[in-house]
Amino acid sequence: MLGWESEPLMPDNVAEQFEQQGAVTLMQGPILQVSLLQHHYAFRWVALPDELDAWCVQGVALAAQMATVQIDLGASSVEQRRLFTLRREQGVEYRAVADLEQLLAQHRQLAEALQVERILLSVRMHEGDRALVCDYIV
Repeated sequence: MLGWESEPLMPDNVAEQFEQQGAVTLMQGPILQVSLLQHHYAFRWVALPDELDAWCVQGVALAAQMATVQIDLGASSVEQRRLFTLRREQGVEYRAVADLEQLLAQHRQLAEALQVERILLSVRMHEGDRALVCDYIV
């Protein structure tokens, strides 16, 4: 959106990076609330890779009848290939993105076009073993 190079995503700067995209953020205990335009998100932390995989599998199982897309930021190319195949087997479209701006833009496009009923967002931190996740119902 604003067009400057951002720092790598880290737990201590992720809220600021959402704000650089024009969002308003608020930490509520373990939940990072993010509001951007008419979209409101509640992100929570999970451990990589086990909790992220379990979160996605559980989310798919709970609403298997809903058209779902996962937008994933920060996965390695090997992980992207694995998840693309795995999510396809689960009936979920998988999209990997390179930065927070792309994640928000793809979410906005899908939500506003009403192309899907559910969007799973995962934002992996640059270093470490954590990611933010959000299950967004369109």
